[in-house]
Amino acid sequence: MTIRQANLDDIETLTELTEEFVATMPPGFPYQRSAWSVFLENSINSPDSLVLVQDNGGGLIVGSLFQNAFSGTLCANEVLWYTRPQYRGTGMKLLFSFRDWAREKQAFYIYLSLAQESPALEKLGFLHTQETCYMARFEPDLGQFVAY
Repeated sequence: MTIRQANLDDIETLTELTEEFVATMPPGFPYQRSAWSVFLENSINSPDSLVLVQDNGGGLIVGSLFQNAFSGTLCANEVLWYTRPQYRGTGMKLLFSFRDWAREKQAFYIYLSLAQESPALEKLGFLHTQETCYMARFEPDLGQFVAY
């Protein structure tokens, strides 16, 4: 299994992987295939983003750089990191490649979003920083935010 930088020919595979991830989220998770495809294309073409795919279609990681609002330091943010169930265990190689890219870009921090705590990440030096994530969507007809 090889990890490589994705190209525009990978959009369909990347989208299929993403939709498998979305299927694991609560109903109403905000996802539009066309918007995600544009995001992937822009990310593939941006020097400040990274899209990696396993050559066997087993997984992907998408990330980008940003300036931390509190310190101004450069940070790398994981947008999506997913491996298909039958390839679990190989996803760490995606993370290592993302980490190497962040180091090359001189990012000061790496941010990851996971649904649960990960002792494996803590062993790699990552700090679990938040217990929960909350999300609400704006409902125009009601004029307010509601749980999605």
